[in-house]
Amino acid sequence: MLLLLALACAPKTNENIVVTGTLLDQDDENGAPVSGASVRSINLYTEVVDGAQTDGQGAFSLQAPAIDTFFISSAAEGHVPTSVVVQAGTDDVAAPDGSVWIRRSEDHAAVIAPFAACPGADQPGGVIEGEVRVYLGETVESGDTHPLVTTARAYAEGADGALRAACTLNDEGIYDGASDETGQTGRFAIFGLAEGIAALQISYMIEDTLQVDQVHSVYVRADGVAPMYPAWVPLP
Repeated sequence: MLLLLALACAPKTNENIVVTGTLLDQDDENGAPVSGASVRSINLYTEVVDGAQTDGQGAFSLQAPAIDTFFISSAAEGHVPTSVVVQAGTDDVAAPDGSVWIRRSEDHAAVIAPFAACPGADQPGGVIEGEVRVYLGETVESGDTHPLVTTARAYAEGADGALRAACTLNDEGIYDGASDETGQTGRFAIFGLAEGIAALQISYMIEDTLQVDQVHSVYVRADGVAPMYPAWVPLP
């Protein structure tokens, strides 16, 4: 089971750090701060570590587990509940600008619209969506981007144990069911997920001979979205 494997590999720690940041209404530093939002840190065991409300400038401060993956889940009026993945170290840290964000309802509808014909897109439940990129580490210079993966397939095992395959877009940016690979957009979406920790597996082929797999732990709210921009995969 993908989910059980992901949790078994997660370190358990009793130490906390403090994470500060600003909640924005889009995924870059140009988004407007979101005030009065509910923000929670959640560990890999779905325990709420801490909760807070953003101030008038969208700022928050949360206790979070040290040396561990955790999630910041936020909710605000006029927005779709959004959960982002965070990697913590051993020291208190300020989240980089644009790294903690929540999606406006109308923006979420526009992002999901190209997947409208995907089977299950109208089902209740949470959504994981994003784009797959190869992580090149320090070799990427400022202003450049990590390359999109156009041959990736994605699956998610939800908290209910159900395995769901991702829908992907064609080169025109629309779901047509002709392929289950990410294509020129690198994008995917998985619908109808139960609330809790999901194990997202992404696989891609290199020259039709070598398969590379990556598993991400993702926190999904039943009424929300877990955006993965990007969903990293490694070089072999």
